[in-house]
Amino acid sequence: MRYLNPSTRLKLNEIILRINNKQNVTLSERILLSKYLEKYPYLNLLFKRRSPKFP
Repeated sequence: MRYLNPSTRLKLNEIILRINNKQNVTLSERILLSKYLEKYPYLNLLFKRRSPKFP
């Protein structure tokens, strides 16, 4: 299994956090995130864990 570079991991976490907080994310950031979501499915857990719970 390949691991993410620490700087890449931080950048992806920042993007995911901004998406969860409903802040603006650029198209290039979304493309970058999409690329890594395909390779590392565990990143999807960050969306569920950090997103607010809906009733």
